[in-house]
Amino acid sequence: MILDKTRWSAMFACTARRMKENKTLLSEIDSKFGDGDHGVTIAKIADIFEVAIEEWKNNDWTIK
Repeated sequence: MILDKTRWSAMFACTARRMKENKTLLSEIDSKFGDGDHGVTIAKIADIFEVAIEEWKNNDWTIK
């Protein structure tokens, strides 16, 4: 399997989706040991992934 731009985008999109799906669970786990904001932070990172994926689709950038 070749990891081209399309596959990388799909993998990051799937990761972002899963991160958002588990936002509440991650915060619940974090609240037992910390301040309970881990899920919120992870969801923000997922948003950044989604923006980056769209920007990457519209540009001729490469991963180096």
